Amino acid sequence: PGFDHAVGDPVEDQVVVRKEDKVVLVEGNYLLLWDKQPWGQIAVILDRAWFVACPLSDVRSRVIARNSAAWGWDYERTAQRVDSNDVPNAVLVEKSMVFADAVIPSRSDPRLGAGKSEEDTDASPVAAVEVTKIDGMAQALIIETGFGATQDSLDASKAAVRACRNAIEFNSAPVLRCAPGGIDNVLLRVTIGVPKGFEDQVSVDSVRQAFPKGLVHSVTVQEGGALFTSGLRRIQAPA
Repeated sequence: PGFDHAVGDPVEDQVVVRKEDKVVLVEGNYLLLWDKQPWGQIAVILDRAWFVACPLSDVRSRVIARNSAAWGWDYERTAQRVDSNDVPNAVLVEKSMVFADAVIPSRSDPRLGAGKSEEDTDASPVAAVEVTKIDGMAQALIIETGFGATQDSLDASKAAVRACRNAIEFNSAPVLRCAPGGIDNVLLRVTIGVPKGFEDQVSVDSVRQAFPKGLVHSVTVQEGGALFTSGLRRIQAPA
């Protein structure tokens, strides 16, 4: 179906998709609402999703102007309708922006740097903000960092496990429960940084077991940690 704002209802059989069509562009407000049905069934079949970001104030003024022209209503009546229906929908839809592959700023959206301000006439507009793609994963949902150390030994595995636990134990990520298949099927890519020469000492199995939820897609150990003294040293007691 299509949609005509002047009518206010879907128009049946307005769009025809043939089996030989290679590219199909779908436009709609609710396409990325993973946790809302039936919309959640659409998000999983999209190859790419782009979100056009626009300040809520601009959304409101544009919809008021559009509806006034389409329905012939005066400003007050149209604004009341928009504030009770369209604005709450816009707030809901904006929350789904995190699921987009790329965020394309509206030309009047200062949050993403589009356009030039009077204070900075040399500012370059942002064409888009793209979520980093990760091989083997459909969508990057959340990125966490953690710190781990050992004080009484040079146990790189112990420090790595502590870093993993630190990354996941002090946060709340409800968005993971909206992923297809649930939180238990969310793929995890883990990167561990350790001092040079300690890379082979990290137990990948121990790192994997540090995550109680999700499926560990890969564990990469690379140089990047710190090795330093605490400033204390042991002094042997005289015999």
